[in-house]
Order: sequence, then C-alpha cells, then structure tokens
Amino acid sequence: MPETGNDPIESRLGDVPLVIHGIGPLSPDDARQFAALFAVEDRSVIEQCIERSGRNPLFLEQLLRSRAEGGVGELPGSIQTLIASQLDRLAEADKRAAQAAAVLGKSFDLEALRFVIDSQDYDCAHLIAQRFVRYEGARLAFYHALVQEGVLASLLRRDRRALHSAAARWFAGRDAILHARHLDFSEDPDAARAYLEAARVEVSSYRFTTAEDLLTRGLALGPRGEAAFALQLLKGEVLTALGRNDDGAGAYRAAAELSEDPAARCRAWLGAAYALRIVEKHDEGLELLNRAQTLAAGNDGLESERAQIHFVRGTFHFHRMDSTQCESDQRMAHELAKKSGNREMEAWALTGLVRSTYLTGQFARAATLTREYLDLCKRYDLEHVKYAQIHMMGFTLHLEARIDEAMECFRASREHAPRVGAPRQAVIGAMGGAAALVDAGRLPEAAEFARAAIDLSQRVGERLFGLCARALLIRAEDLESQPELAERELRSGWDRLDDASHRFVGWWFLGGLMLATDDASCRRWAAEQASTMASAHTYGLGRLYFLNDAIAASLRAGETSPAVDFADQLEALHQGEMMPLAALHVRAARAAASSDKPALVAIHEDAHRAGLLPFAAIVEALIEKA
Repeated sequence: MPETGNDPIESRLGDVPLVIHGIGPLSPDDARQFAALFAVEDRSVIEQCIERSGRNPLFLEQLLRSRAEGGVGELPGSIQTLIASQLDRLAEADKRAAQAAAVLGKSFDLEALRFVIDSQDYDCAHLIAQRFVRYEGARLAFYHALVQEGVLASLLRRDRRALHSAAARWFAGRDAILHARHLDFSEDPDAARAYLEAARVEVSSYRFTTAEDLLTRGLALGPRGEAAFALQLLKGEVLTALGRNDDGAGAYRAAAELSEDPAARCRAWLGAAYALRIVEKHDEGLELLNRAQTLAAGNDGLESERAQIHFVRGTFHFHRMDSTQCESDQRMAHELAKKSGNREMEAWALTGLVRSTYLTGQFARAATLTREYLDLCKRYDLEHVKYAQIHMMGFTLHLEARIDEAMECFRASREHAPRVGAPRQAVIGAMGGAAALVDAGRLPEAAEFARAAIDLSQRVGERLFGLCARALLIRAEDLESQPELAERELRSGWDRLDDASHRFVGWWFLGGLMLATDDASCRRWAAEQASTMASAHTYGLGRLYFLNDAIAASLRAGETSPAVDFADQLEALHQGEMMPLAALHVRAARAAASSDKPALVAIHEDAHRAGLLPFAAIVEALIEKA
C-alpha cells in the first residue's frame, strides 16, 4: 500500500543497508500541475479527483486516467485490482474484518467491528501491519478513502447486506442516523421508519437541514400507511422551520392525502394553513383551517388541536388587523391549551394575546403578557418558544426606554430564532433591533440590523416586516447625511405600498418622512395620511412609533401645536398606563408648549440616561430656546 511506516519487509532485511523514500501527499499546487498532464479539461472534475485521491500521486494518476478514458466516477479497475490483490493476501478472518470495517465507514470503533464480525477478541493487528487501517486517536480509520471503497467493492451484495444488517443492530439506540442508513443499505423494510425516528432526533436538536435529508430519503423508499404520513407531516414541519413555507404547505397537503384518520388529517391541514399564513396566502390558508376545524369539532380529545386552530386563526386576524377577532381566538386558544395541559401551546397563545394588544394599543398589558410567556417558557424549559418570540420582550423593553436590554433580546432573536425553526421571527427581531438603534442614534448598527432583516425576509417570504426594515434602513443610512434623498426614498416607498401594507407598514415610512423633511406641508400631508389610517383597523404598535417620530419632528421644527396634538393621540392610543418611551415624548411636547424649562431639563436628562441621543438633542435645542 502506498504509505510509509513500519513494514514487515524491512524487518526481514535485518541489517542490510536500506534507504526508503516515502511518498506523501502532493501539495495542492503540485497536484494541480500533475493533473495538467492528463486530458481532463473540466476543472471541477480535476478538483474532485484531487480531493478524492487525498493528493496521493498513485491514486490521483489512476483517477485522472479513468476520467480521461471516459469513466464517470466509478473506482478505476487499476485501483480496484491493487486493493483486491492486497485483500486476497489476508487470512480469511482478517479479510472478513476488513470488509466489515469498510461497511462501517472510513473510520470506526473497534468495539463496533467486533460486534459486526461477532469476535470479541479481534484486535486489527494484521490490518494495521498491512496498512489497511491505522489508529486515529481512539478510533481506527482506513489509510485512504479509496482503500475503503475498494474493500467495499469486493463484497457480494448478499454479504454486504448481512454486514449492514449487523451494523444496524449495533447502532440501534446508539446513533439514530447510522442505524437508519445501515438498515437502508441492508434493504430492510423498517428503514423508512428508522429515517423518521432519526429525523425526529435531529428536529429535537434543531438540525433541520439534516432532518430534511433524512425525511427525503425515507420517503424515497416508498413507505405506505402511517409511516408515509408521519414522514410527510414531519417534512412539512421541517420545511416551514427552514423558512420554505410554500414547500412546507405542499408537504402538509401531501400528508393529508396519505391518511384517513381525522385527527391526523386535522394536524396536516393545520400545518399547511400556518405555513400559508406566513406567505400571506390568507384565503387559501383560512380554507384549510376551516377543514381542520371541521375535523377537530367532530372528535373528542383534540383540545390541543383546537387550541392550535384558534391560535393560527388569531394570527390571520392579526394580519387583517381585526383586533376583536384576534383577541377572541387567542383567548380561546389559551383556555383550550390550559384545559388540555399543553404548556407549549399555552405559551404560544400568550404570544398571540400579546399580538392582539399590539393592535389595540394596550402596551402595558402586552408587557405583562410577554413576561408571563417568558416565565412559562423558563418553568417548562420551552427554549424554542422562548427564542421564537423573544423579539416581543425586545419591543417591550424598547417601549420602556431600556435600549441596551432591548438589544439583548433583538440580538438573541437574530441568533437563535432561525436555529429553533423560526426564521420569520428573526426578521421581526432584526427589524425591531433596527428601530431601537435608530432611536438611540446608533446608525451604522441600525443599518446592519435593517439589512439583515431585509435579506432574511426575502429568503423566508416575510414581506411586511421586510418593508418596515426598508424604511428603517433609509433612515439609518440617509436621514442625517442626505435628508432630501431620504425624503424622496421614503415617499417613493410609501407610494409603492398596497392598501393592506399601508395600514401595517406605512407608519414607518410616514414617521421617517416627518423627520426627513423640512417642508411643513409635507409633514401635514404625512399627518393626514396617518389620521386616515388611524380611522380604520390598523397596527397600534406601528402607530405608536409614528407618533413618537411625529412629536420629535414637530418639536425639531418648532411646531408645538402639532406636537401637542400628536401627544394627545399618543395618550389616547395607550388606553391607560403610558409606556416610558411614549411618556417621554408626551412630556416633551407639553413642556415645550408651555415653555417649561425645568421640565425640559429633566426630560433631557431622562432621554440622555435612556440612550435616546437624537431625541435628547432635540430637547436640548428646546432648552436653549426656552
């Protein structure tokens, strides 16, 4: 074999003078120069051969010759013959061990090999001496991947299946993926179900890409009945977690067609509806949700499914900005979840109730509910729910004028929400971080958060919060340095919004426009658009951000009367207890209107202490004029 090291031949030569030249792997550049000698023009094929050969000159030459002669990637006969001849020189027990080792993979544990060959005292000494394998730490490994391939190719199909079957028994309960793969290679009918179990393990650890590969292979084996349904259902969940919501909905639909069980079909329609809601296919999603509700209503013991149906329906109402129906459905979801003892669904329903308060302006209640949901997540170790919705705590802390703490939550959302299968929520977290950083005057950071939100929104199909981030990016990049450009871009962005987007996203464009323009008529126009939106169903949280901006813009322009009017609207929006960020703006408007310099000084100190530097600068200018 083409490796250096202790050799039985050397020991037989005794003291005879001997010089050994070991040929190690070529350098990457030398390997490419060597490859240039062969008639292989495709650079990708050359790189594949270099990688596969491990830059071993003998193996590289044979691989390149094979491809130059029209081979399509199979192991060249020259290498196969070389390995076969070495294998045939082994004693039968060693040959059998080498073949079993090849079935286990490029590297393997001695304990696993002993199990597969049913020989508890086998030590691989002869395979090591003949340079088939060597120790790499505590594990054994083939000297070269092509050696393993060659040994594997020497096996008859019957023998290979038997060895894979033995390997599957070894990995059962030890490694779910290897258990499934060896069952697959042994052509065992239980392989599809093993892939399902392996995928479930991966999902539990948030390894969704690996889970998708396992599920795809499991379905390719053509399972029937419950196994086919379960594989397809989990594939819908995984694709949705990866942000591929249309594909996820398709997988859920396929699952529904694979089962006659009403409860199973209910879960499939419910999953499809949730995926379609994310990509704003509301009519189609609600139609599937109605199917799920019909199935759930006719079956006892489906309280958890009914809770999920109300939760998902509530999210549809949220995007339609129907606060009454949104709250009603989320309350029902919360009650059913508690009744069924489903703590995870209970936590989700609490986040749904938070959304309903965002519509109506009950921000103090939103803060209470947000802390309640986080408490529940901590108590029952619901990490995935926590990080999927941690942006809500970010918004709460922002409204409490606690910028640094808010940013901890928004950063956690960006980092962890995709990991736990909630990439859409990471868009919201990144957008929320951009909003907080704009308020803090930390514009380069704000721009980075906004760009991250836009990029992720395009990948997962989250249009609305991506548009919010676009408005914030314009503010972060151009508002201070190029206000006229920012004004044009914000107005253009507003003009491109459709009616539904106006009511949800428009607040960020109008707020930015108020701050960008020096034209009083433009500010009046923006205020008129905001008044029109406020008279319809709208997004209360977005309106709060607008009113804060409108007060700041009016005060900067010396227009105290509009500032007081916006302050009155802000107080009315809160429906009770004011949040500190809004209260700061209301206090400033009223203090400016009455030229109350001591009050302005106190407000300036509070704004500076909270890290709201742009607003502190506006108040400082008011103090100088008072």
